[in-house]
Amino acid sequence: MKKIFLLLLVIVFTFVGIKFYQSSHTKKTDSLDQYFSIIHNNTERRYRVHIPTTYDENKKTPVILNLHGGGGNIDSMADMTGMNETSDKYGFIVVYPEGTLQKVLGKSLGSWDTGMIKKIITVDDVGYISAVIDDVKTKYNIDEARVYATGISNGAQMSYKLACELSNKITAIAPVASQGAFTTCPLSRPVPTIHFHGTEDICASYNGGLCGGCLQKYFETLIGVSTADTTYACESVPNFIEKWVKINNISEAPKLVLEKDTARCISYGNGQDREVAFCSVGNMGHAWPGGNHGIVCEDADSKKCKDYIRVMGNTSNTISANELMWQFFSKYSL
Repeated sequence: MKKIFLLLLVIVFTFVGIKFYQSSHTKKTDSLDQYFSIIHNNTERRYRVHIPTTYDENKKTPVILNLHGGGGNIDSMADMTGMNETSDKYGFIVVYPEGTLQKVLGKSLGSWDTGMIKKIITVDDVGYISAVIDDVKTKYNIDEARVYATGISNGAQMSYKLACELSNKITAIAPVASQGAFTTCPLSRPVPTIHFHGTEDICASYNGGLCGGCLQKYFETLIGVSTADTTYACESVPNFIEKWVKINNISEAPKLVLEKDTARCISYGNGQDREVAFCSVGNMGHAWPGGNHGIVCEDADSKKCKDYIRVMGNTSNTISANELMWQFFSKYSL
């Protein structure tokens, strides 16, 4: 019981800091973001929308769904990825759905039901996200043929699940820092995919073996008390990509499409409606290429930041996931 209480305190104080940061460091591009709620399966759930500065209500506008990782929320995801700035640059709408919130001493920690055997929660997140898309189109002039999904970690797993189960609404996906966690994938059509992963990621292990448990390791570092094991067996990222290529019914060998410093992108089925691209980033851990570590590293010299990086690994600016995924998404429509 003492272990649980101490862990909850660490989580709460961590997220209290995030809330303070968000309320006092709001970026100009975030200031007009809208928050909405819908009722799905008798539960009220919210989402956040960023409308680009060039939005024209008379023109259909593409949408990117940006899914936070486990323990995150819609605001932390916007801050970490910088997707709003990319939205303003290219003119797409960003929608931040929010996972099921677990209340911990009044603070909200979100996660997704991604289909893994070792479940965090059991809810209909595919149905919720489908309902979010339907709700957004009642408020804005969206291009329903160009709705894309991305996410990090637990959110990346959810992106794969959406491809498997909601391909009638999801045009293409861009998972970051996690293999898919599904046990079956009833894919009704090929879903173009670009996957980003750090070669030094031990949280969603690039080399496979055991995945998960990194947040727990970080909290243990902070409080010096061991917590429950949350790791699970996973295959290597290259092996998972090969499996996804087969699911997408691609038979061609990969082609090198980008090489920059430690980053390397290959493409299977390049130019086809089922393309799978895979970008590996050397020396990067469990992170968003071109993004940041968020509030925990606002002070890069702080102990909590150094401990976080020690567990999660480094970020990298070698490539921008935002830029590359938008280039990729722009090629595809339903």
